[in-house]
Amino acid sequence: MSLYSREKLSNSTFLMLIVLLAGFSFFLTLALPSVGEEGVYTNITLEMMYNNDYLRPTLYGTDYYRPPLFNWLILEITNIFGPAYVVMAARLVTMLATLTTAGLLIWFVRTIFADTQFALLSAAIYLSGDLLFKRGWLAYADSLFALFVLSALIFLWFALERKQSLWFIAAGLSLCCGFLTKVHTIYLFYAVAGLVLMYKHQNRALLFSPLSWVVHLLAIVFPFAWAIYVKDGNTDIDATANYSLTLLQWPGFFNYITHVLIAYPLNLFLRFLPVSLIAIVMCYKLRSSLKSHYEYQKINIIFWIVLLNLLPYWLAPSSTIRYILPVYPFIALLIAYVVWLAGAASRQLAIQLLIVGVVLKYAFAIWWLPYEHNVYRGNALAVAADILQHAGNDNLYINDSSSAGLRLAVELNKLRVNKAPLTLAPAKFQGFAITDHADTSLGQLVHTYNLRSSKLYLFFRASAD
Repeated sequence: MSLYSREKLSNSTFLMLIVLLAGFSFFLTLALPSVGEEGVYTNITLEMMYNNDYLRPTLYGTDYYRPPLFNWLILEITNIFGPAYVVMAARLVTMLATLTTAGLLIWFVRTIFADTQFALLSAAIYLSGDLLFKRGWLAYADSLFALFVLSALIFLWFALERKQSLWFIAAGLSLCCGFLTKVHTIYLFYAVAGLVLMYKHQNRALLFSPLSWVVHLLAIVFPFAWAIYVKDGNTDIDATANYSLTLLQWPGFFNYITHVLIAYPLNLFLRFLPVSLIAIVMCYKLRSSLKSHYEYQKINIIFWIVLLNLLPYWLAPSSTIRYILPVYPFIALLIAYVVWLAGAASRQLAIQLLIVGVVLKYAFAIWWLPYEHNVYRGNALAVAADILQHAGNDNLYINDSSSAGLRLAVELNKLRVNKAPLTLAPAKFQGFAITDHADTSLGQLVHTYNLRSSKLYLFFRASAD
């Protein structure tokens, strides 16, 4: 066995270990209290269970515009463990989606580039940085959405690469599942990839085959069929469009230059530390030889898919990094490509840094996260228990959809598991109401609570008159 072969075998073993340990580290975060917007889908799931309505998601009793696939998966696990474990169930879905995405990435790279070490390096980089410490396990729909975006793009590529039209069917199903997970924008990610492949892939003619036309037409029609037969004609396109318009809110010229044009790419670079640092340095050193590699044509396709999908979110005045989670796998692949070509020393350094990252994640999950979720961000469970002491058997409502209110609502709904989940306070009500501002029209102020920097107010109204 040659020295290079032994190096590849050793690197592959370490990279596989990194992937496995990174995946296992997610289990350490499952039982932590919810944070941020995790309360959105967990509260919706509890409302689904109580109302036995699995097609129309509601939050605080009002229609929620996102489709319910993420909730359906959470529901299946919650039915096994019970409503008290709904946050854990949601994180399990996110974690499994993240790990499945990593597995898809390995499969894709091994298929397209025929190199196991390169495939494992791509997955290890994908499961590092931001995804390892935060995005890969938080109970947001983004990871599941990213899984379906990646699978749709991979299956589209496989259809052309293998000249097998049946892969279009798998791509179409992924598109429909992606829409049902979160939002219509999966079609934009897919359209960009399709245009790049149409321009750069040698088998582009297959995109115009009869089966391709049929599958893609059905995939496009699906959201409208869902709207007609499930949502009574409400397509939610208006909600998506209105939300998208918020990304265009102008922050001012100076803020746009500093926070968008400069800070956004820097933020993206930080999300893939530590290996992104090696890639930046080596990309500069290898700038004249990157294009000469025999696999560069495929890398060039991936580069343009990433760049063209990044640009709208990068240039939008009010965007956020988590919206581009669907292109994280291909970004990781591009970083791995540079490290892969940089030589044995760079590969070894990357592996060592990835190991350090995983070790830090375990320390972070064992020592810092329990403090952050229970103390630093405030103890929502303790607040919920105190509110129930005041409310007793009286009616209880909530008018707070901030992250603090959502966290509190999850804990209250878990403690009140046999009662109806919390809803917004009607115009005339009797009982207690929680709000994020001192609204004296809700009655007499009973108590003020603090969850980190957020204040929550508990009011009591003796009569509905």
